[in-house]
Amino acid sequence: MSGNRNFQGRIHPNVRGAYLASPALVVLFSILGNVAKDLSSKTIGQDKNGKDIFLKDVWPSNEEIEKVVKNFYLPELFLEKYSEVFMGGELWDNLAIPTGANY
Repeated sequence: MSGNRNFQGRIHPNVRGAYLASPALVVLFSILGNVAKDLSSKTIGQDKNGKDIFLKDVWPSNEEIEKVVKNFYLPELFLEKYSEVFMGGELWDNLAIPTGANY
């Protein structure tokens, strides 16, 4: 699973083991069908020509990740998205707010 809670029964009461992983690893382990495979040395599959594929073949390098971050995680994106964080829209603005000691 990709999340912030790791405890027995988190996914389903009958699922005893839960593992935290990055979203990419969750997808990869789902494709593989189990989490018992050593991704550092074992093949994760084969290409259309039958050549073995390893995690290092599909996992982005630090340079590739840095390039994406520099090109797409721009300050303007966050300024734009968070500029309206406290605006709820017409439905929110028209909510009846009770008065008194308790909300």
